[in-house]
Amino acid sequence: MPGHVNEGGVTIYAPSAPPGSGPGGAITLQDAYEGGNTTSVSAAQGGAVTISGDGATAGMAFLSTVKQDAIQIYNTADATTNYERLAIRWVSDRARIIAEKAAGGTERDLELYAGSGQTGFILGSGGSAGATTWVGTLSSRVTQTVLGDATGWDFWSRITSSTTVEGFRFLNPTFGTSYGAASGVQTFVSLQPTINQSGTAGYNLFEMKTTETSVGSGKKNFWVASVGATQRVRLETVGTLAFASGASREIQLYNTADETTNYERLAIRWTSNVATITAEKAAGGTERSLDLLAGSGATGVRFEGSSGGFVTTIGSSGSAWILKNQSEGVGFQFRGRTTTGTTATHSFANDPSGSSFSASSGTQLFVDVDVTINQSGTAAYRALHIKATETATGSGAHQLIHAETAAAEYFAINTVLANGDTTIFCRVDRAGAETFERLLVGAVDTAGAGFRAIRIAN
Repeated sequence: MPGHVNEGGVTIYAPSAPPGSGPGGAITLQDAYEGGNTTSVSAAQGGAVTISGDGATAGMAFLSTVKQDAIQIYNTADATTNYERLAIRWVSDRARIIAEKAAGGTERDLELYAGSGQTGFILGSGGSAGATTWVGTLSSRVTQTVLGDATGWDFWSRITSSTTVEGFRFLNPTFGTSYGAASGVQTFVSLQPTINQSGTAGYNLFEMKTTETSVGSGKKNFWVASVGATQRVRLETVGTLAFASGASREIQLYNTADETTNYERLAIRWTSNVATITAEKAAGGTERSLDLLAGSGATGVRFEGSSGGFVTTIGSSGSAWILKNQSEGVGFQFRGRTTTGTTATHSFANDPSGSSFSASSGTQLFVDVDVTINQSGTAAYRALHIKATETATGSGAHQLIHAETAAAEYFAINTVLANGDTTIFCRVDRAGAETFERLLVGAVDTAGAGFRAIRIAN
């Protein structure tokens, strides 16, 4: 039965319902005076909802026997099938504030704003100031959002088995927008801590740590860098830094601050399916040497072909350098790419250029062929083998060996001439004067078939 308070009070009443027809309708709060404004709060059929004053906080308390009951503020006139609404409720013992929709509604953002001029809003836990987090802006960076916490941040992802949804995503402020500057460098993520340590302290600017209880057979990476759908570089958990195949995939180490017009750099890249390590320069740079150095006491620098074949070591023995091939019977091949030029394909010279042999006694050797022979039976050997394959030649001299000083020629061996003769040139003393004479190995008597002798030809 309705009740009322006359003197400035509030009348609370619920309309009666016919017997057996279920609970009554709305609960109405009405000013006791006639004509006063009324406010209705509707409760679900059979629901047990109590609205009362909270003596502890002088506020209002909402009590429900069903924890899923919520405060709902609608953004649409439709509150059943196509609604958009803000809901405050309990879900599995977690308090939740959510912007939600029904099937025909539209997903809406949830924004939390602090008053103008305020630092931001505070998120706290356990009533401890040390566990609070504030979100806002710094006065010196009014366009940036700041997350602050006295003990750091933990980011937890609930993704368990999905391969299509990322645990965390950093996106542009409005989905679908992009960086659009016309100059300068735009930075999406920046790490800028201030370090002021002492003693034996150290720090990690960025740390990645995975705990692998069990893993699949696919690639496992700490990070992957891609442009669109094209992967460029990745760091695998086994410690491999991998660059994907494609143009301009290379490692560059600069020796200059200038990286565009006058640089000097070391480059590791693929060129026409050949792996190359190059010390290179731009127009205003300087040509630099490329050194491969083994540690002190090591044998040398080792070069090895596939499956352990063609193993080559470049090292030193005392003051001499050693070029050694560990594959029996293989030896070395020196191949030059010169085709039409006159510069030596292979050159042995003092290093550095301009230096010289400068001993005061003994015999200095520049090239030494020193081989030990221990054969048997019908075996033969050549300590030095020179072989020229003449597919076509010019009209000039064809010499297998040519020996000279800076002042004069001393010895030469020409290849076989058109008539079958071979010539040897050497410097001889003729009547007290040195001349470069030709010794002809050929026919003395053309009538004597097959007879060959040596004669000196003027």
